[in-house]
Amino acid sequence: MRTYQPSTQVTPLPFARPTLEIEQLLAIYARQSTKEQVLKNREAYDQQTIGLIHQATSLGWIRDRILVYIENKRKDGKWVNASGRLRIDQRAGLQALCERIERDEVKTVLVWAVDRLFRDEDMIQPAVFAKLCKDHHCMVITTDDQFVFDNPRDDARKRFLDAAQTAADYVTKHVRGRMMPARAQLSLRGLAEGRRLAVGYIVTDRQRYLADGSDNPNFRRLVVYEPHARVVRWLFRRYRELGGNLWRLYLEIDAWPAVFPLFEDPAHAQYIGLPNKNAHGYTITKMGLTYLMSNPVYIGWWYFKGQIVSKTNHEPIVPEEDFWYAFHRLSPYTLEGEPNIRETSQSHRYTHDGTPPLEALLDGIVTADTLPVYVSRTDDPPAYAILDPNRKHSAHYKQTIAVLALDAIFVQRLLHVIEFTEYGATLQQHLTSLRSERDQQLVSVAEQIVEARQQIAKWERSKRIAQEEGYEVGEREAVRELKGKHAVLRALELKQTEADVEDAELLELVDLLFGASVGWSDLTFAKKQRFIRLSTRSITLTGASTHFLKFAIVWKGPYARTDVGYIWRRRGTGGRWSDEENAVIRELYPVANRATILDRLPDRNWAAIRIQATRELGLSRPRFSCGNSSSLHIDVSQTDNDILQLLGVEYEETWTDKLTWWVSSDGNSDTPS
Repeated sequence: MRTYQPSTQVTPLPFARPTLEIEQLLAIYARQSTKEQVLKNREAYDQQTIGLIHQATSLGWIRDRILVYIENKRKDGKWVNASGRLRIDQRAGLQALCERIERDEVKTVLVWAVDRLFRDEDMIQPAVFAKLCKDHHCMVITTDDQFVFDNPRDDARKRFLDAAQTAADYVTKHVRGRMMPARAQLSLRGLAEGRRLAVGYIVTDRQRYLADGSDNPNFRRLVVYEPHARVVRWLFRRYRELGGNLWRLYLEIDAWPAVFPLFEDPAHAQYIGLPNKNAHGYTITKMGLTYLMSNPVYIGWWYFKGQIVSKTNHEPIVPEEDFWYAFHRLSPYTLEGEPNIRETSQSHRYTHDGTPPLEALLDGIVTADTLPVYVSRTDDPPAYAILDPNRKHSAHYKQTIAVLALDAIFVQRLLHVIEFTEYGATLQQHLTSLRSERDQQLVSVAEQIVEARQQIAKWERSKRIAQEEGYEVGEREAVRELKGKHAVLRALELKQTEADVEDAELLELVDLLFGASVGWSDLTFAKKQRFIRLSTRSITLTGASTHFLKFAIVWKGPYARTDVGYIWRRRGTGGRWSDEENAVIRELYPVANRATILDRLPDRNWAAIRIQATRELGLSRPRFSCGNSSSLHIDVSQTDNDILQLLGVEYEETWTDKLTWWVSSDGNSDTPS
């Protein structure tokens, strides 16, 4: 019988006071899927951070005992995407949180909702996290529930996993079931449906309908963005000029402050796949360069799920001959999906006489500030070459030093640093630090592997039962689940294996190189290069003067030591003569004092000037009437003399080629070597 009495409603108290360990640390975890959401949806961001801090203090925690992990914010302050589908070890914030729980430092986790922690369709990650919390007596509090995993009378684990499953279902049912099919319809029409646009294009019109209600013909159409498009054209053209040598092309652009300029309208940046940004613009990785140069969008084609939608979808940027030249050399597959037997211009593994090519120790490591350094194997002997493409007609367009010579200079300095300083101990400290960072990156990986194997065993049983009962739907579901879980397991096992190999290599390097110069010869070429990368922050080679190259090594470690070597080259002449230099010689050589001419041509010595004037330009000079007030030796230029004064030495004609003076960061100058 109806009583018509108002029912008593219990208002849920999401932050009701359970037994809380307020003397222990509390961790707040915040995550949004994309960095754009963080920047544009500030209300949600504030709820997950500032709002939860207020809740934590209302529960009794003092501010000093509250840790905040913001997944979207890197240590350097940059905002990044942070999908809830990533594993624990793939998210720096969640990984650090788990490490604190494992060390029994955090006993309470405060998070807005379970879906901020996980949207894992395989359900491996939430199970691992729940077990970690249970084993270490850590409570999880959300706005609508409290999970006390180690309470035998509480079904916290089941509720937590159910909430995680609901979060995963959102991805499956809403994103994939509704949003993606809608995007597919746009893509089939050749429109930008939400995927990252190829650099060089933008979308300027995102209004579906015109003011009169009719369809907008320019809706989501790709438009050429010329400031970036001109760079894309240059990349394809330059790749052909270099004979298909991708590495040389990458070295050239990697030395630039930026490859692509910043957008005139910053709003376009969120739709372009250029993650590496600095104050000058956007850079690109070698892998990114490969993807760019094998993308048929640049010839006006449009693809969707491997199928050609249109070959005239939008305005092309790159001439077809340039595109196909790059595509046939870089793409592992043809546009039909068949393996591509690629053309190549890379050097063969062996020389024509069957001997292996010279291994350049600093290849890919040494740079020249803003210019690339590459190994020129056409020189005899092979040399490290610095090219300045902007000064092809100047004196310093190209500077070289033999590979064997520079490698020997570097190795000699390396062994000196190890033997005569405490750098051996510094190196060991550095490697220990790297291993510690590696160990942190492996937090939860072993537990994830165990959970993945358990779930695989469970679904293997389900598959077997479905097969025995002839239940096709169940068998297909099991196969689908097994496919995903096996993929996760392979990724985790690979990460663990790579870490074990890296650990063994680090220990081997310490054993071989700790304070002993003899150990260097025992290393393979690959390990030598690995050690160089590990022990140096940068190695740069630049032209300092007519005869000197500047060779700077910045070592890693607490010393922050920098060694600068000045390498004397007997045959340094300043390179080819420019029209401007020849004009100076024609004007001054017949009449001016030698000192005046040397001042006007600071990169030339008198011996070179005299040869150029008499042999190449047909000029003559009175023997005594012009005068000579210069104290410079005929082999020394003004820029050479500046280096000699810096080193505190006087020129000697008996100097051997590649003689090197070292100046360390403490201001002391070594004896030449």
